[in-house]
Amino acid sequence: MCQLKNKIKEAYNLILSYVVPPKKLDFDLLKFTNLNWNDQNNQKKWFYSSTEFIKYVSEELNPGIFAELKDLSSQNQKDFHKVCISFVSKILSLFPKYFTFTADALDLTSFLELKGSFADIKENFLEFGKRYGVINQENIAQFQSEIVKLFSDPLLQSYKELAENQTLKLWDHINEKEFSLLHKVARIAHSLPTKSATLNNLFQS
Repeated sequence: MCQLKNKIKEAYNLILSYVVPPKKLDFDLLKFTNLNWNDQNNQKKWFYSSTEFIKYVSEELNPGIFAELKDLSSQNQKDFHKVCISFVSKILSLFPKYFTFTADALDLTSFLELKGSFADIKENFLEFGKRYGVINQENIAQFQSEIVKLFSDPLLQSYKELAENQTLKLWDHINEKEFSLLHKVARIAHSLPTKSATLNNLFQS
């Protein structure tokens, strides 16, 4: 899950790096995700100017694709810059709505790996299940029974080894009929948005 958090942050920072000059890019995730990127004042404050953007994409980002931008008229360069800024601004605005940036939510899903102490895994499992309305007063006894049974299973260590640190594989090995409630919680945790589309290809392929 730590790797997952890093990948989400990396994707967001990568998008920022296409439009924000390095001297302004301090990787303060909280600050950037709270900005209104559709506000032209914020765009003017943070983004490359038209001239800077053309120079960056044509000389640094991908000269093979964008070198000819330098030969465009000044107006066409400005139009290209405007279209790109508008598009990336929309992505930056929508990104936090579709991808989990909340640290505690991501930390809680570490239970999927079933690594660490029983107490910590149980606590995160329970808190996550309650947060998403899966575990409640009616089935908390079932949760208690299943979590104890799972950690008593002599094959659990073998499941972890076979999974090769991939949580989807790990939960495929765990019997869904015997651990129906745990599986329900795990499915929700696995369904949280975890990947960006390959936005790197937006400019580089």
